[in-house]
Amino acid sequence: MGTRELYRHWDVVMKGIGIEDHSERKLSYYSLRHFGITMRMKSGVPIADVASIAGTSVSHIETHYRHIDDDV
Repeated sequence: MGTRELYRHWDVVMKGIGIEDHSERKLSYYSLRHFGITMRMKSGVPIADVASIAGTSVSHIETHYRHIDDDV
């Protein structure tokens, strides 16, 4: 499945749940990954486990998601 097709499906999902302005809000299917990682971090899942689930390195998680601790 190509990117164009994924975004077409994403558009249908967003409209189906009533988020018509997802493009303006810059919400993409990749936003789900960010949300999933962020929620796991906030829930106290060990960072090594989050990295494993996300299929990336601990350093990537620390670099891109460690700021969520500042929100508390």
